[in-house]
Amino acid sequence: MRHEQSFSKLDEQTTCMRDTLRFEALLGVLGWVAERAVFKKYMHAFLKSRNLK
Repeated sequence: MRHEQSFSKLDEQTTCMRDTLRFEALLGVLGWVAERAVFKKYMHAFLKSRNLK
């Protein structure tokens, strides 16, 4: 898994923060299925809930 953050100034009072999360499951086809069926949905919900804080 790799997590990157970048920041850009939009104006004098506003900064945009962008999170990029990249992941790849192990175990070949079995990992790919698990990644698509479980992990991707979990991480999306996790990041969405973190953004509400």
